[in-house]
Amino acid sequence: MKFDAKPIVDDTQTPHVTTYPTMEAETLLEAVIQKMDDGVSLASSDVADYFDNMGRALDQVTRKQVMVGLLQNQLDAATQVTEDQKTNIEIQRSNLLDTDLAETTAQLARSNALLQAAQAIITKIDTDTLFQKL
Repeated sequence: MKFDAKPIVDDTQTPHVTTYPTMEAETLLEAVIQKMDDGVSLASSDVADYFDNMGRALDQVTRKQVMVGLLQNQLDAATQVTEDQKTNIEIQRSNLLDTDLAETTAQLARSNALLQAAQAIITKIDTDTLFQKL
């Protein structure tokens, strides 16, 4: 029960990831135990191949877990940004709906009157200089 573990490039993943055809660890152990129970002597290279294959399988699982973790972190960050934007938009909408148009218009008229008065005072101050009085 020799197992060929030549690398295969998986096009569905990122280009730098190489996968190996693997058997599940439980299946590998069962195969080794079955051969031992049948009295078949296993060469140490066969056992080493089985355990090497299990190591590669565990490496693949770890890589997949890392990839899933990275994607989950990106998804969580995007979700948080979206929720923050939604909250800000709801606050802005609420502020717009709560605005009293009459009161806001009156405040604008008062502000404009104060601005015009301030401009008139500045104009008067500019014309009454010390040199003009001499």
